[in-house]
Amino acid sequence: MKSKIGEGVIVGAGVYFGPGVQIEDFVDIGDGCVIGERTIIAEKTTIEARTVIGKACTIGKACTIGAGVIIKDGITIGDHKVIRTGEIIVKDMKLKMVYKRGTWIYNEDQKK
Repeated sequence: MKSKIGEGVIVGAGVYFGPGVQIEDFVDIGDGCVIGERTIIAEKTTIEARTVIGKACTIGKACTIGAGVIIKDGITIGDHKVIRTGEIIVKDMKLKMVYKRGTWIYNEDQKK
């Protein structure tokens, strides 16, 4: 299973990519991150240091993922999402979401 890395990608020291990872153009990945196999990261996304992304995840375009975030296997993160430092993501984030007092609040009326 071959991995694909786009143009303009910046990869920090000690980053691990599993097999079959696809990184689109102009992604910035911080030091010490782990990207699980078959994960797709869309263009213009920033992933800060020590983040762990599980297997078969999809990260949308222009996302910002803070340092030390853990994203469990098979999770989908929609476009333009911001995940703060140290969060553990166990549910898909496709809808409009707001982070408040340690909890993600979903707005079910928002179109996908």
